[in-house]
Amino acid sequence: RALKMNGHTDVVMDMLYIREKEFQVLATCGMDKRILLWNVEKGIVRGKRMGHKGGVRMLARGGRTNTGSSTILSSGFDYEVFVWDVKGLSKKPLMVLRGHRFPVLRVQFCRGRAITIDERGMMKWWNLSDDMEHGADRCLQTFTTERSSDMRPTTMIVCEPFPRIIVGSNKMRVFDSRRIRPKELPC
Repeated sequence: RALKMNGHTDVVMDMLYIREKEFQVLATCGMDKRILLWNVEKGIVRGKRMGHKGGVRMLARGGRTNTGSSTILSSGFDYEVFVWDVKGLSKKPLMVLRGHRFPVLRVQFCRGRAITIDERGMMKWWNLSDDMEHGADRCLQTFTTERSSDMRPTTMIVCEPFPRIIVGSNKMRVFDSRRIRPKELPC
């Protein structure tokens, strides 16, 4: 049996399947600037998340909010990363991570934080905790891959439990996370 799932009006760029107790959803994103949440069994859209100004390139599984709800992160061609509640009814993002100057290639959740990389190799660590003071900067650290014509990032992954970041292009670069501040301050 094949279902035809209509919803996106342009190319679908990524999909993410989320399955939890009594809850399952397929999240898709596309060049139409939308994230759609699907009931996979019926092939129908059960929710939409909109806010990106450009095409949405990828989705990543996030953590949980203080209320226990699951989150996803989306990145795209508008230089921003959005954090969304997938179970809740709110169509607005929980937070928007701004600071990149080029389209964001990848985002990955890691221990209550996110790491992002853009097309020029700029990487950022972000604090995703719900209990930050209003107006506090969520960007904890910015660093870059080696600046050279032969290092144009195409992908990235964070290897846990030791936060090692591997960036791929025509060459591979490995970055090891090191604490640069005292332990009682955020890293």
